[in-house]
Amino acid sequence: MNSNYFLLLITFLIMSCKGSTQSTLKKSKVEETPNIYFSKVDITKHKVTSGNYSSTFKMNKDEFLNIHFTLKNTLIENLQLLAPNLTQDQLVNKGNFQFTFLIDGEIVYVENLNTGAGTIHTKTTKLDYSIPLVYPKKIDFWGWFVWLRFMKLGGGQDILVKNSHSLKIEIRTYIKSEKLKVGPIIAEGSTDVAVMKIPVDENLIPVQKIQPNSGWELSKDRFDNSKIEALNRKIAEKRFKNINGIVVAKENKLLIE
Repeated sequence: MNSNYFLLLITFLIMSCKGSTQSTLKKSKVEETPNIYFSKVDITKHKVTSGNYSSTFKMNKDEFLNIHFTLKNTLIENLQLLAPNLTQDQLVNKGNFQFTFLIDGEIVYVENLNTGAGTIHTKTTKLDYSIPLVYPKKIDFWGWFVWLRFMKLGGGQDILVKNSHSLKIEIRTYIKSEKLKVGPIIAEGSTDVAVMKIPVDENLIPVQKIQPNSGWELSKDRFDNSKIEALNRKIAEKRFKNINGIVVAKENKLLIE
């Protein structure tokens, strides 16, 4: 057999095997991480099936947003991989899920879920999860509070104010003992978020004139109208609870009301 032909044949076989191996590894890697699926139904009243899964969410319009995922191992089993020397009771008291929220590929908020979230039974037996994140009213479920903290404290509401974005959620496990240990991703998924404009009364946005007989001496100092109007818009959009106006006093003189 021609030596050049023989060398070419060997090279082809090596490349084929390499490509096959890489394909197998890629497939295996994808299968190792369960997908997070999103739905927009009231899961407190309806059972969710794959037919309810959605790839889009309309912020300020859709009333519900839930995530659904299936783990290969229970929470406790995943925690045991991080700290094999700890007992089950120690694992429960020192660890839980870690949630990472990414917007347009950038990490915006990471939360180590409080160890008290979830029951012992779910932590030791549960594989299938359906977790409500967005609900039209306060709901006593840890997922609702995680979303609230992501939006209010993590900066989510300051980014998701207009246009369209990609929202990705990654779930890991953590153990907090002498130091924090975080495991690999055990579930992840993305959805597109289209931010819908919140209807507001535009008469509430401009800086209003101070009414007479306020009982204050009025200040003549200048201020940035655009910043106050931006704050007025956030108040009108009900971004802040129990706030419906602004009063600013400077050096005992009324500047804004």
